[in-house]
Amino acid sequence: MFSRICCRGPRARGAAFSHTTVHGAWGVQFASGKRVSVHAIVAGDAHLWAGAPDESLRLTAGDIVLVRESQLHEMAHAPGAACVPFHDLPLDATGRQRVVDGDGPETVFFCGAYDFAGDLCRPLLDSLPATVRMRPASARPCG
Repeated sequence: MFSRICCRGPRARGAAFSHTTVHGAWGVQFASGKRVSVHAIVAGDAHLWAGAPDESLRLTAGDIVLVRESQLHEMAHAPGAACVPFHDLPLDATGRQRVVDGDGPETVFFCGAYDFAGDLCRPLLDSLPATVRMRPASARPCG
């Protein structure tokens, strides 16, 4: 759907998704490449940066972040925390969820990456900053 909206025909080669639960001190590094990354915070909070940790985005439950292609980026419990490659995070017993145990608050997030072949929707992607955070609208009283 995304590629049909922003490109001239479907160009997404594939997608990868992961569900991760972390506790305490943690940090994850996401590789750069010809992909658009999507991160959704389900519970807890995190900090995401592409380059300078002092320019990190603080993410809370409900936030969704798009990261443009070719952006090495990191997400952690605190800006500048030590990070390990995402695929080095341990899997749970089912092999379906990545889990980091530790003392401290829980953060739950989903990650996705869409790989594209050829033109990466240049006009749209070039108009975006390296990272785009979307927040849910605040709850409004009914009536």
